[in-house]
Amino acid sequence: MKKTYSIKTFGCQMNFSDSEKLETILESENFEKVDEIYSSKIAIINSCAVRKSSEDRAVNLTKDLRKKNKDQIIIFTGCVEENFRSKDLAKMMPDVNVFLPISEMSELPEILRRVDENSQEFIPKIRNSVNYFSISPKLSSKFKAFVPIMTGCDKFCTYCVVPITRGAEESRPAREIIDEIKILIKKGVKEITLLGQNVNSYGTRSGRKSLSFQEIYKKGFWAENENSKTKIQNFENNENFHPFSQLVKQILEEIDEFFWLKFFSPHPNDFHKNLIEVAKNDERIARSFHIPLQSGSNKVLELMKRPHSADDVLNKILEIKKEIPDITFTTDIIVGFPNETEEDFQKTLKIVEKIGFVNIFTGKFSKRFRTPAWNFEETCDNTEKRRRDFVLNQLLESITLKHSESLVGKEVLCLVEEKLQDLENNQNQIFIGRLDSGKSVEFSIQSSQNKNLQIGDFVKVKILKAGMWRVWGEV
Repeated sequence: MKKTYSIKTFGCQMNFSDSEKLETILESENFEKVDEIYSSKIAIINSCAVRKSSEDRAVNLTKDLRKKNKDQIIIFTGCVEENFRSKDLAKMMPDVNVFLPISEMSELPEILRRVDENSQEFIPKIRNSVNYFSISPKLSSKFKAFVPIMTGCDKFCTYCVVPITRGAEESRPAREIIDEIKILIKKGVKEITLLGQNVNSYGTRSGRKSLSFQEIYKKGFWAENENSKTKIQNFENNENFHPFSQLVKQILEEIDEFFWLKFFSPHPNDFHKNLIEVAKNDERIARSFHIPLQSGSNKVLELMKRPHSADDVLNKILEIKKEIPDITFTTDIIVGFPNETEEDFQKTLKIVEKIGFVNIFTGKFSKRFRTPAWNFEETCDNTEKRRRDFVLNQLLESITLKHSESLVGKEVLCLVEEKLQDLENNQNQIFIGRLDSGKSVEFSIQSSQNKNLQIGDFVKVKILKAGMWRVWGEV
């Protein structure tokens, strides 16, 4: 069989970034990527354990693959692989040939030289989680890129498996991050997303412990060079000391080109005033922040072991809006958490409406193995979870439509992602772009007026018509 591979990725942006690095490794070994995972010689499943449904899809895929291709080598990696012991994984997925911790991806070439479709191996996890970040990804887009800056989480919310599957918070050296972004910008990338499970605690913790001022500097987590306007010596024993804000500031200081800089996902408690100030003074930081709320009920937030109240999140967002009036917000909400009553749910709806989130990543609570909530008694059945999810999404749709309508008559900047053929008027060219908030924009331009507008370009569009998830306009 030809040396081919395919990767199926479940879950978050970090998983997609990891898959791009896996592609680099495989293609360095002369493997050719194919879209059809059932026909490839190597099938890699990069799994997600955040929700039971995602875990089930990944596990079931291993069975389907073996049924349809007896000669295939199946490699299973990602968060599900990290959450179970070897004997449990073997029982769950007997058809898998290699169980690979994502931090050990650099071992893949050697593994492929010895494994076959009849063997089964469990690769031990021995490396620090950030070591593989130095592997250059094979970008899936020519103008967008994910740049991991840290991994892991030390928050230990009761519902969340990430501190177990991704481990302790560990950060990359700032200079390594900045240099990677410089290379991407020179290649024509126009949108950079800094990734981490908790990006705004970047550089402050390691090995489940807070780092001292001196340790942060020694490990290279304070972003500066000889020309830096902000030196670390100015911040010792100072409340303005915040490595993530400084990293963002230094990236913008060292790069002159216009691009969008995004970050995902921050934690409300670690959202520092310095970051607001940096964003206020540089429009290259996308005017859309993701701030996970999870619930509008303080009782539920306490059960979740979230270290903030609903009002804390509201006040943080109001603080940001005061400094950056045109900003939008997205969030995460879990419905049907154990002991969430209808009154608790109504509190969530109230604060969602008050803040006006333009997008919400909703999740119906599902127990995750090895989390404290695994032992919580379920008080909300699936029918009620689906109802609450439906009601929340109805509210989101009304908020999102109002936001779209507020854009009509305004000129907005969008990043061009796609070019279409105008079937009604061949004198026009139709483009699809995206705002920094993530909203889709469709606009047309007469062929005679198009001065070589390309996919990956920024362009200002006047909005003429509003839809829920898309707006329409013209150049």
